[in-house]
Amino acid sequence: MILQYDGTAYKGWQVQKTGTTIQGLLQDVISRLTGERVQVIGAGRTDAGVHALAQVASFDTSSRIEPPALQRGLNALLPADIRITGLDEVTSEFHPRHSAYGKRYIYLIASVVHREEIPVFLERYVWRIGFPLDTAGMNAAANWIIQDLTGLLNKRGLDPVASPVTAQHLADLITLVADQTISGAGAKQALEDALETGDPMGAIVERRGLQQVSDASELGAIVDQVIADNDDVAEQFRAGKASVIGFLVGQVMKASGGSANPKLAQELLRERLSG
Repeated sequence: MILQYDGTAYKGWQVQKTGTTIQGLLQDVISRLTGERVQVIGAGRTDAGVHALAQVASFDTSSRIEPPALQRGLNALLPADIRITGLDEVTSEFHPRHSAYGKRYIYLIASVVHREEIPVFLERYVWRIGFPLDTAGMNAAANWIIQDLTGLLNKRGLDPVASPVTAQHLADLITLVADQTISGAGAKQALEDALETGDPMGAIVERRGLQQVSDASELGAIVDQVIADNDDVAEQFRAGKASVIGFLVGQVMKASGGSANPKLAQELLRERLSG
């Protein structure tokens, strides 16, 4: 069964002790039409006020009503803000959650100051905020969640709901990388530590010494030593072989124990070798 609903008037999907829910209404109308007491299983549980475009659900029945007639009958009994858009028989092995290939969530956010800037027909479906969205930060957070955090959780067999890594952890991590306090590699170490300890990112970075060396004078001394120790490679760069800069940056990283800011290291190398 595939259904759509406007969740404004409901307390979410799952049956509650008080309040009307989508699952509860579906079970009631199916029972009225088939004469059977059924349990409707959904592919996911939406919260109060959340809507669905193609929620998948299933129920067991011994009714002999054909699927097209059953769909029409159920839609006739359901309120106007819930609609079954597809209904068919499936094998007993099918499960709305376990058989799903994936799920898609859509968030409509209006970064406008005044409510009247939102079209009236979108009012129920838009979250209004009064400031511009940091889309770069949002994309960075999504990448950390989808790639790194999910990988760590799967590796440890942990439930994301029980993860000690919070939205604040991710926000702080992104800021630390953006302002070059830590490197990407250091960020991965900090994230793994946060998953183990739940400590604040700032405390983790301080405790593990993950700060990048971004002071030009301090890093400059390391760069000068690397150039002196690799004079032959430095001469290749001066002769036009630009690709060797990667090797020299690597030597700076090695000499600094991985704490050097690689971008600054490359800038200082190019400055000294071009002077």
